[in-house]
Amino acid sequence: MAKYLKEFDIYDVTGGIHNPMLNNQSRCVVGLFEKKFGKLETTHKIRKINIILTNEFKGLELMCGDGTADIQMIYDVTNYYSSDNETKKKLILDIIRKGYERVVKLLKLPRDDFDKAYTAVQEANFLNSWTWGKPKSNPTKSYYAKIFCEHELERFSIYLIILDSSKKETKKIKLIDEVPNEFIFAKYFGSLEWISDDTVSFTSKDESIVWTYNTKKNVLIRSK
Repeated sequence: MAKYLKEFDIYDVTGGIHNPMLNNQSRCVVGLFEKKFGKLETTHKIRKINIILTNEFKGLELMCGDGTADIQMIYDVTNYYSSDNETKKKLILDIIRKGYERVVKLLKLPRDDFDKAYTAVQEANFLNSWTWGKPKSNPTKSYYAKIFCEHELERFSIYLIILDSSKKETKKIKLIDEVPNEFIFAKYFGSLEWISDDTVSFTSKDESIVWTYNTKKNVLIRSK
């Protein structure tokens, strides 16, 4: 049965153990690449490509199993860690390209979708931001609220944005900065709703955190 390839990750094990810093930082570019890539049907039964940065190969260059393709890459991470953020983004995309080129060659996969996603990330200027869900109106439709997300190298930021009746932005409020990894920040996306004509709330998925904003008083309250 065919499976769809649609996930990618980069892991730094050059120090002998996994260093989570590069994996976390890379997610802003890798996540954008995934969005541009979409999905590719493959008979190789892989849904994810893991690019393993290492000082030396341990076993085969490419190992497939449990739905993943692990491709090892000899890589000096010193230059990456000493670079500025904009250069890091370019280096991450270059790692993705070198990784998928090897997988495409070794598994004889069609390359077009990979190259298109690579180019699309460049054309987007590496900007990974989006609106979560749909804007919600208050009962009288005098205000709308939406959740806006910015995914950067060192942080993932969630904002509450208030719009007037003409959908013009009137207020942008940062709710939280979090580790830029989906496994960490996905827990916040629960529900957005107006609890009165003046007050909107955003509740985390497990309902452990509730942000409440009052448009008249211009007051944001975070409760647990």
